[in-house]
Amino acid sequence: MIQSQCKNLYTCPSLGPWQELSLDFCHSFPSGDYLLVVTDDFSRYTAEVEILRSTSEKAVIRHPDSIFARQ
Repeated sequence: MIQSQCKNLYTCPSLGPWQELSLDFCHSFPSGDYLLVVTDDFSRYTAEVEILRSTSEKAVIRHPDSIFARQ
């Protein structure tokens, strides 16, 4: 039953490079810093890495703007 339902699910076609991006954090550095990692979902290419001191919205929100302005 589950297999037949899964076969009927709509899957999104791949849109191509730079159409969908993922942002994620890597941390646990002794300094307490975090890495903001931007990855292209199509190619899985890590496009950018930014060093941040905080993961708060206020600290993070300005970084995607600066990253996309460079692209």
